[in-house]
Amino acid sequence: MKPLRTLTTALLTFGLFTATIAATPIDNTNINDCKELKHSLHGKISHSKLNWDDQKNTEVVAEIYVNHNGTLEVKAINGDSVYKAYVEKQLHNMKIDKDALLGKTFIGRFKFRTS
Repeated sequence: MKPLRTLTTALLTFGLFTATIAATPIDNTNINDCKELKHSLHGKISHSKLNWDDQKNTEVVAEIYVNHNGTLEVKAINGDSVYKAYVEKQLHNMKIDKDALLGKTFIGRFKFRTS
């Protein structure tokens, strides 16, 4: 009888813990900050400046840190070597003027498609 009571207590505790986590609201500030950064970078990185021979369908993923002065630092980057160097160069030349984004780290996904 004691093992059954222990098992029931453990399952009930696990159920209440799961319900508590599910009832916790999602922090919308992170979602809004990502949208603001996406809006700030939209249209500023295009592969039309690359040579025609270098253009292809690819994707570059970068971990971007926004300094307190608004400049972007690339902490980590992954992708095709030509596009990786191009995106990193473009990000170093940009400055973000939104105070809500300063001091935060984001993951940016840059998709390049040829027609």
